[in-house]
Order: sequence, then structure tokens, then C-alpha cells
Amino acid sequence: MDAQEIKEEFAGNSHDDYLSVRNCFIFGEPIGFFEPLTALQQQDSPLRAPLDTFGQNLGSALLVGSIPFQFAHSNVLNVRFNQLLAAESIRALKFVEPGKGLDQAAEQLAREVAQKRMNEELADKSIIDRHANNTLRQSHFHSAAPDLRASSEELLRQVLVMSWGAFETVANDLVRLLLNLKPILVQDARQGRPYKDVLNARNLLDGLESARFNLADCMGDFLSSLVSLDSLEKMQTAAQVIFGSAVLDACLKDARLWLIAQQRHLIVHRRSVVDERYRERTGDLTAVGNKLTFDAAYVEQSMSVLRDIGCLLYSSACGRLSALA
Repeated sequence: MDAQEIKEEFAGNSHDDYLSVRNCFIFGEPIGFFEPLTALQQQDSPLRAPLDTFGQNLGSALLVGSIPFQFAHSNVLNVRFNQLLAAESIRALKFVEPGKGLDQAAEQLAREVAQKRMNEELADKSIIDRHANNTLRQSHFHSAAPDLRASSEELLRQVLVMSWGAFETVANDLVRLLLNLKPILVQDARQGRPYKDVLNARNLLDGLESARFNLADCMGDFLSSLVSLDSLEKMQTAAQVIFGSAVLDACLKDARLWLIAQQRHLIVHRRSVVDERYRERTGDLTAVGNKLTFDAAYVEQSMSVLRDIGCLLYSSACGRLSALA
């Protein structure tokens, strides 16, 4: 039994308890989430490493978000395994002299038989359904407790922050690697801020000295040391002057991406506490002073947005590299 089987089992369940649980927790990897990345990874490219790291970082975010489910899921399975093990141990005692316990070999045999029975049960759809029911029931118990509910809300916020971090990292890594491979692109980079603000004589001299007066294969390292793409606005500039993709430029202006950036900023810099500026910028109706909250479905949707635009960043960088070949 895995997260996906639980999601499928209760996808159409309208019971309030189950709806509440699905809103509070991420249940593993969404169906087909990594397919866009996998498709791009089928083709070799000098820019492949940032894409691989992007996928790993998104996977880590999903793994962190799934921790409550994993605990509930493991507990349900452990309880059932211990029941089976106890039953097998009792059966084994029939062959032991009264007053004596099982020796090590008998205990190991009982454990192996219990594991075999457990595996057989997990191949039975009706038993999978029962375990899924118990997992969601236990998850609902946790979501109903105020302190645990607050913890699940914080976890979802941090998953959003981690996902944005994965997106920011792939953007920076692609620019750095692309400029290392094609340093001539620095001529395009200096056409937009903030690049033109830092490409002055003093910075260039410092960069040349640190690279022993040879930037031919480390122009990206040099420029990335001066400019970090740590805001959506800087990413948009990079898309315009380095990647040269109108499609990417439009996607980086997507309202959903902009909202995720604002939410991430509030979480990181305001401890998720809504202020008037955030309300004015986003139209969010959350009362000033309250914490920003999301349901799991929104976090998964936001991760999909970041994944898709991250993949487009990669495709655009590959296209730019090919055009300069």
C-alpha cells in the first residue's frame, strides 16, 4: 500500500473527515508529477545537471510534506504486522516446552512467516482499502488536534518555500552554466538591470584577478557572484537578455507565479503573518495579523506551476545554447 493507493481510494469520498484530511496533508507524489522532467531528461545536454538537481529538490519538498502521512501510514502497517507476529509466535509456542519461551531461531521463523502473511494481505484490494481507511482515520485524528493542525499548516508553508527555493536554484544554475559555456552572452546580459549595474570596471577587474585573468570558462561563475536571481523581477530580466525567449518571458509574468513569490516572501520575511502591504498587493482577504494558510491541493498546484516554468527555463537555456553552437 502506498500514498497513491490511498489517494485513489478516497478521491471521490465527500465525507467531511476525509475532505479535511486531504486538505491538511500531502499524500506522497501527485500522479505524473515528474513526467515533464523525465521527458526532458531523456535527451543529453551540457545543461542537464541543473535539471536533475531541480527534480531532486522538488522531490525533497514532497517528501517533507508527506511526513505526517508516512507516520500514520507506517503506524497502521506496524500495528497490523505486530498482530500477525504475535499470532505466529503463539502458534510457535505449541512446540515449546511449557514455561520456556521461543529461542532465536523460532523467533526469526515467526517473523518471516508474519512478513509473508503481511505481503499476501497487501496484495488484497479489500485489505488495502481497510489500511487506507485506518491511515486516513489516524490522519484525521491528528488534523483535529489544534497543535497538530498548526504544525501541518506550517509544514505546508515550508513545502511552498522549499519548492520556490528549487525554482530559484534551477534559474541561477542555468544562467551560471550557460554563461560558462557561452561567455559571449555577457554582451546580452549587460543590456538589462541588474547586470549592467554590476558590470563595471572595478567588478570586472576583481573578477579577472580571482580567475587569474581568464574568464573564458567561468564567466557564469563570475556574473553569478555579482548577481543572484533571488527575485522574480531578476529572473524576468535574465529571461529577456540571456535566454532570449518570448514564451519564457510571458510565463515568468504568470499571475500564479507572481502570487507564489509574494507568499514565499511573506513566509520567509514576515513569519507568514499577513500585513496590509501583502493584502494590497495580492487582494488576499486574510485579516492583518493572521497567518497565511494553504490547503494541500494549493501547494501541489503551486509546485506544478514551478515545475512547468522550471522545465521551460531549462528548454529555453538549451535552445539558446544550440543557437550559439
